Amino acid sequence: MKTIFGQQEKIMKKTGSAAKRKGYQPIECGQLFIVLNESAQAWTGLKGDDLAFSDNWEEAKPLENDIQFFHLEKMTYDKLEKIFL
Repeated sequence: MKTIFGQQEKIMKKTGSAAKRKGYQPIECGQLFIVLNESAQAWTGLKGDDLAFSDNWEEAKPLENDIQFFHLEKMTYDKLEKIFL
């Protein structure tokens, strides 16, 4: 312990990288996919708090894992679909 201005301060130990910590599970990246809504519009990102969709599929932002898709599903009432690239 160090004493600074009459107060005791604990020195934190470095725990190392997250991979060494117990219970850490790396996210597996799979095949890229794009997300479509019910109107066959591609997801292009977020506008404020809403999902933005476009008819131009070239503007689509590809995703890598199911967790990202799960979060998008929770942000909208529309039915979403994955199209693998």
